[in-house]
Amino acid sequence: SELKRTNEGLQRCLKEKDSLLKRVNDANDKLRANGEDKHGEFEEEKRKLMSALDEASEKNIDMEQKNNVYRAEIEGLKGLLAAAEKKKTEVERSAKALKEMRGRDDTMIKMEEEKAQVEEKLKWKKEQFQHLEEAHEKLQSMFKASKKEMEEENSTLLDEIYSLQTKLDSQTRISEDLQKKLHMCNSVLAQEETRR
Repeated sequence: SELKRTNEGLQRCLKEKDSLLKRVNDANDKLRANGEDKHGEFEEEKRKLMSALDEASEKNIDMEQKNNVYRAEIEGLKGLLAAAEKKKTEVERSAKALKEMRGRDDTMIKMEEEKAQVEEKLKWKKEQFQHLEEAHEKLQSMFKASKKEMEEENSTLLDEIYSLQTKLDSQTRISEDLQKKLHMCNSVLAQEETRR
């Protein structure tokens, strides 16, 4: 009679454990399926964000390269401007010297024409330099605004990537905890089976 009660108690315990194990397995299967779906979504979102981050970096590099080209052109024009100023001074000095020496009229006319040409060329160079400098200032302004916007976008993208990684790590920990619980249940059940 005592043995029978003990056996019945053991049977009830085993049934309860079987029921518990089934619930744990069902919950684990459901969580694993959800976890795999979420993992795939997180990875896809992370890939898109990384792609957007790369594109923003490429735009930034392109803007810096254009800025360098404009800077080089301005430096070149400054050199041409200085050379033109020097040429103008030389022409004026030569014209003055010829005038003082009462040189031939045709030479004076030629020098005056050359002086006028140099002055016209210098005027054109100055206008070109001014336009290019204005374009450079505009590009600098656009570059600064674009760089600031890209930095803000990069910060937002990195924050979203960190958030997704945190969610992914949380899902992984939950899945690992359930695996440990399932392993413990299996161990307890195996011990009970051994005792039986």
